[in-house]
Amino acid sequence: MGEEFERIPELEVTNAALARGPDIQTLRLGLFMGGDRVYAEAFVRGERVLFFAEEWNVTSEEFVGLGEAYWNSFATTARR
Repeated sequence: MGEEFERIPELEVTNAALARGPDIQTLRLGLFMGGDRVYAEAFVRGERVLFFAEEWNVTSEEFVGLGEAYWNSFATTARR
């Protein structure tokens, strides 16, 4: 507690992957950070992860489905 976190003025998530096991879940984020766009990966691990779409709590499967639908729609629109 009381730790200071570095504030990064420009942060872009380039990719994300979720791995689930019986006792732990891990979220891996690919990030471009700062004005010089340094690439880094961040790993978030925990016993459970809660997902929300606006005010609705969704399961991890529903959350992944929302992401897939978003990117499929984006890919279709980008081709036009």
